[in-house]
Amino acid sequence: MLRPRPPKIATISVSPVSRAASLPQQELNSFKDAGRYLIWHKAMQEELQALYDNDTWAIVPFAQLMNVVGSRWVYKIKRHADGCVERYKTRLVT
Repeated sequence: MLRPRPPKIATISVSPVSRAASLPQQELNSFKDAGRYLIWHKAMQEELQALYDNDTWAIVPFAQLMNVVGSRWVYKIKRHADGCVERYKTRLVT
């Protein structure tokens, strides 16, 4: 079963200024980098939940004759016309 790893940071500062500063302002290239941000972790959970809800795949027992397809996460920041962040979006692709 594919599950994102829990984020490595334990807490986020309580002040609104530092919380805004801790949000990523550019798209990421690796799962390792995304694990440091709770916002990306939440986006990955939402994507996995959507895949489960839509019955996109079925988990089957592994057999030696199977071809295993790899996957990776793609991270995008969706922005409004004025440039502010609308949402953080992830896709699990093969």
